[in-house]
Amino acid sequence: MPKLRIVHIITRLIAGGAEQNTIITVQWLKTHGYEASLVSGFPLGPEGSLIKEAQDRGINLHFVSSLVREISPIKDLQAFFSIFTILRKEKPTIVHTHCSKAGIVGRWAALLAGVPYIYHTPHGHIYSPGRFNFSRFFTMLCLYLERLTACFTDKIFVLSDVEREEGLLLGLSKKREKFVKVHSGVEIEKFRNVRVDTSQKKASLGLPSEAKVVGTVGRLVPLKGHRYFLSCIPYVST
Repeated sequence: MPKLRIVHIITRLIAGGAEQNTIITVQWLKTHGYEASLVSGFPLGPEGSLIKEAQDRGINLHFVSSLVREISPIKDLQAFFSIFTILRKEKPTIVHTHCSKAGIVGRWAALLAGVPYIYHTPHGHIYSPGRFNFSRFFTMLCLYLERLTACFTDKIFVLSDVEREEGLLLGLSKKREKFVKVHSGVEIEKFRNVRVDTSQKKASLGLPSEAKVVGTVGRLVPLKGHRYFLSCIPYVST
């Protein structure tokens, strides 16, 4: 039997969690006997690039220069036709899109290319209240497009029960079974043999050896919610 062919589509291969997780997923599929490839725009932005990592993992990459994060009717249309052409050539059984822009453009291209199964992972909704400072018109436009596109999306993968309930509340779909909870995968093997002298590490931070330390890891941007972590410190520092 021929191998099942799967194409993942993501907006940019920047150094981020969604992109890292997508690369790991595609590599896992390849090592488990699937024909998997990844379509992406170029990693424009200050975050850094994961292109080399994807290449080092042996992932088959298709770059679409017109696939960008910003709304651009001309580039978005160009990206649609480029992705449509790739999908018509690859003839995948499954297309799995990631993030907002690739999610809209990629799923419509997959629909018109005749792909049998279409899945999507939002990696966070841009129209969630308080998440981004977009205009009301832009937010409502994105929400309308997402609702329309979700009509022909077979499954929407969410990271938590909260995200599922948010999707239902926003009307992305009235079918609860369309939302499937899948936690992000983490490669833990590289950390199994890592040993840290906690007393020495605390000393380097000017902390007493008996101190209990709680930390967080993430980019210093409002989106990561560090303000919530900081606001909790007075309540747990006793």
